[in-house]
Amino acid sequence: MSCNEFVFVNVIKILKKHTLSKQSDEVLLNEMIGILIDEYDFKNKMGNSIYFDKETTSRLMNRKVEFPVCIAESIGIDGIKTVVHNGVADFVNEYINRNSSTQIIKEIKELYEKDICISEDLSKYLNEKATDLIDFLTEVFIETIKYPNKRLLLKKRIWVRGQNEILICSGDILEEAFGKANEKKIYVIPVNSSFDMILSNPEDAKQHVSENSLHGKWLARIRKYYKVDLEQAIQSEIDIRKYEADKKENYPLGTIVVIRMGELYFYLLALSDFDENNMAHASKEDFKNVICKLLEFYDKNGQGYPIYIPLMGTGRSRINLSHKESLCIIKQVLKDNTHMVHGTINLVIYSNDMSKLGKDDLNDL
Repeated sequence: MSCNEFVFVNVIKILKKHTLSKQSDEVLLNEMIGILIDEYDFKNKMGNSIYFDKETTSRLMNRKVEFPVCIAESIGIDGIKTVVHNGVADFVNEYINRNSSTQIIKEIKELYEKDICISEDLSKYLNEKATDLIDFLTEVFIETIKYPNKRLLLKKRIWVRGQNEILICSGDILEEAFGKANEKKIYVIPVNSSFDMILSNPEDAKQHVSENSLHGKWLARIRKYYKVDLEQAIQSEIDIRKYEADKKENYPLGTIVVIRMGELYFYLLALSDFDENNMAHASKEDFKNVICKLLEFYDKNGQGYPIYIPLMGTGRSRINLSHKESLCIIKQVLKDNTHMVHGTINLVIYSNDMSKLGKDDLNDL
């Protein structure tokens, strides 16, 4: 599933694949938007007819900026459907390979059918128009140009009491953490129970931290920005909090070590143990207990700072949870213990993992 992907520029990207001859984004975007600009004589601030140059086209296609407000507002003008239909017909006749009509419709349908922001009623209406390419593109044009072009992240509040709340959102927890920090925030990083800080090397007999895991990606970032000996900082935290390891130098699951970097607090959360075969593992019951311990620790130490918790247990911890199971378990533990929520808890679904959750799962949040 996706969120906010049924937008005008993504339709342009699909059409570009099916043109009669190779065309640039700049040409196709201006020709399509020109249907409205030419009809209603829209001007820029300099009094000239609106035209998107190569740089502006790139920013629009990469969804960094919005279209001029007048474009979306024109959809409310009487007779707009006739204007768009005639313009789309001219565009298709000049640029599009009509032998690709079925494929174009199929690809655009996939855009809105996978988009949780699109209602079932709208999907049904568009499907009814999908028998003719020009009629279909007319409706798609009118619908998509109304939506914001800049990417929107899923953000849904599932509980609130005063200034305390639980949100489910999509994004990249590391991009959020290592972006511009202007306030105190907490980020949870699941690690193994030995607090291993060595990235795995194929030549090593012992497995350490995979560079593809959140733990590994965090390690790569923190080594770049953190100017203090990381292992020493972890050991200092362990000593201060008087944590005790077992004979294998593993700490109890749910143990948390705090690493501070400026305004950022990273909660390194022991999620899995290494077994006798040097493989990380934990059970679903362990996972629930770990989330409870995390919440207890945040209640006592979080000082009301916003906390960001990623979906966990779906990868190399060997808990073998689906993304849906991880989401449901964490969400339920949080909702069952709202008396310990003092601040904003953000449960973060990695943007690239949105497709691993069903549309109904996201609608039912």
